[in-house]
Amino acid sequence: MRVQYSDDFDLDLKPVDPKFHTNNGFREQVALLFYFGTVNDRVILGRSFISVGTPGAVQYDSDSPGQDTLRGWQYIDKMIETENVAGVFHTHPPGMSAFSGQDRTVQHGFAMSYGDRPLWYGVQAQGRDESVCCCLYMKAGTVFRFNFGSMYDFLSNPTLVLPIPPLLEVPHSGMIEVNSLRHEPYRSGHPLMRHYI
Repeated sequence: MRVQYSDDFDLDLKPVDPKFHTNNGFREQVALLFYFGTVNDRVILGRSFISVGTPGAVQYDSDSPGQDTLRGWQYIDKMIETENVAGVFHTHPPGMSAFSGQDRTVQHGFAMSYGDRPLWYGVQAQGRDESVCCCLYMKAGTVFRFNFGSMYDFLSNPTLVLPIPPLLEVPHSGMIEVNSLRHEPYRSGHPLMRHYI
């Protein structure tokens, strides 16, 4: 799906590929979340699937599936720095409906790298019609993690509408996890998106 991203640039949002989500050959898929704007206290993100990993492994280097390559990390860094990418979304095999320990480690690393720039993350297990989403940023040496819980989400929809976390004051260094941002479930493809897509 092509969308007008700015006055001089349009973006081709690539959908999830169902052929990699079969029970006997599941492979995780990764999407970048492009910043489209805000409405009230919500951010509007366009989801474009960019690569296919191996079972149980996400990767950003499409030439080396399942490998943790410098090229893959340089690609994602470039996209965040220059292409208005505001986060990462990926799929999980059946039964893994939450972020893995590795996912949380990577998210924490991104927060430490990008500081007070909030980045959003989402994951969806095969066969589910809901995603688990969060947002992280770092301020004065403290990483803030905002867990939004489960929300209705269909992978065929190229948009996500997620809460914008408050910029909190820093009581001490370390990590603070906030689970109090559970609102009425946000639905991807929010009616407000008709303006944007």
